[in-house]
Amino acid sequence: MSITCIIPAKSYVLSKSRLAVCLSRQQRIDLSRWLLQRTLRLVRPLFFQVIVVSGDQKLLREIQDQNVCALAEDIPGLNPALTQAAEVASSRGASGIFVLPADLPRLGAGDVEAILRLGAASPAVVIAPCRHGTGTNALLLRPPHAIPFAFGLNSFSAHSNLARIADIQPVVYRAPNVALDLDTPADWELIYSQIPI
Repeated sequence: MSITCIIPAKSYVLSKSRLAVCLSRQQRIDLSRWLLQRTLRLVRPLFFQVIVVSGDQKLLREIQDQNVCALAEDIPGLNPALTQAAEVASSRGASGIFVLPADLPRLGAGDVEAILRLGAASPAVVIAPCRHGTGTNALLLRPPHAIPFAFGLNSFSAHSNLARIADIQPVVYRAPNVALDLDTPADWELIYSQIPI
C-alpha cells in the first residue's frame, strides 16, 4: 500500500508545556527531540513516504537528511497543517495517509502494522483513541481526503462522526501502546522510567 505517514511536530521549545511542573525547559526540549527521533526510526521502514510538518524551521532542518519530507506549515494550526501535508502526500501518489503524533513513547511497529491491516481496503477510516477515549492518537485515512481533520477537543468522536457522514464505517483500534500519549504529569508518571533523558 502506498500509505504516507504524516507526523505533525511542534517546536521543541513549545512542546510539552504541561510537563513544566516536573521537567525543566531543557528536559522538555530533549524529551520532544527524543520522541520525534524515536518515531522517525520506527516508521521509516514501514511507509511509502514520511512527511514531518512543522512551523519550526530549525526542527525541519534537523530532520531533512533523514529520508523524510520536511514540510513547513503554510498556515499555523494542527488541522490546517495536516490538510496541507495530506495534499502533498496525495500529489506524490499516496493512496492513504497515516497521521501519527510523535508523543507515543510505547508505540511499536506491531501496532502500526495492525492499523494498516485494518485499513487495507479503501475507503477506510481507522481511529486509535487515547487512553481517556476522547482524543485521537492515530488516524488512518484511505483515500487521503476521506474525511476532514478534526483534531482538538473530543476528536475521537468528531472523526468517528465525520466518517459516518462520509458513509464510511469507522474502525476503532484500541491498544495500550497507542493509547498512552505523553502529555500531562500523570502520563509522565506512567512512563518516565523508560525514557532516557
